[in-house]
Amino acid sequence: MDLKRNSSIDFAAGLMIVSMIMMHIRFFSGSKWCSFLTDLLPFFLAWFYFKSGMFYKERNWIDTLKNGYSKLIKPFLIFSVIGFVLYLIFNGTVNWKLSIKEFVMLFFFC
Repeated sequence: MDLKRNSSIDFAAGLMIVSMIMMHIRFFSGSKWCSFLTDLLPFFLAWFYFKSGMFYKERNWIDTLKNGYSKLIKPFLIFSVIGFVLYLIFNGTVNWKLSIKEFVMLFFFC
């Protein structure tokens, strides 16, 4: 059996990503130049939820937790720390100990 990749799914996902990027540009810049695409495809987030369930595989709990950690938790932790350090640097924070304590408290109690 010869299985070929369905490129229409990739094309739709690419179109939705472009729509999402344009929507963010429009939101943050206040511009109206890309409104045609964001008004045409306002369901881009729902598409990603739909697509994520298209290729569902049965897994046990241990594999699900390992996969979730490596795909979600690990990048979140890494980029949170990087973003926090950059925030402290650009805001000129002097008291690093207090700032790190606040970050840990915010992270665990939010």
